[in-house]
Amino acid sequence: MWFKATVPGVIVDETTSGWHDSWIEVLAGGTLKVSVWNCSAVTVGTVSFGAWNHVVLTYAAGSLGGALNGVTATPNVCTRSTPGGGTLYYALGLADGTNMGSGAYFTGAMDDVRIYTRALGAAEVTQLYTAAKARLR
Repeated sequence: MWFKATVPGVIVDETTSGWHDSWIEVLAGGTLKVSVWNCSAVTVGTVSFGAWNHVVLTYAAGSLGGALNGVTATPNVCTRSTPGGGTLYYALGLADGTNMGSGAYFTGAMDDVRIYTRALGAAEVTQLYTAAKARLR
């Protein structure tokens, strides 16, 4: 997804009845982190507030990772579990103070949000970033 944050806040949140979990969040100072339930957050880089940034969160085969503006971060090894059951929803900009940082609502703009049922490889992440960056100019 592409986003332009004006202040720290939760960009993507996973939710179902009874619980929710920040997946992508901008923290104070522009630190961008990704996380999934019960896995330690991965710092994927630092964003400039008021500028467009491209972020990718990946989780597959016990590896949580991400990329910022085409640069892949070192992943964490973890096993994701999901509490409870029910239908999962992916909320954009929802406040969630239980995970990584401020937990504030997202303030800014989002574009080209995509959710895949598989983890993207590094080459695919770079290709998506390069193609979309050309369109934004």
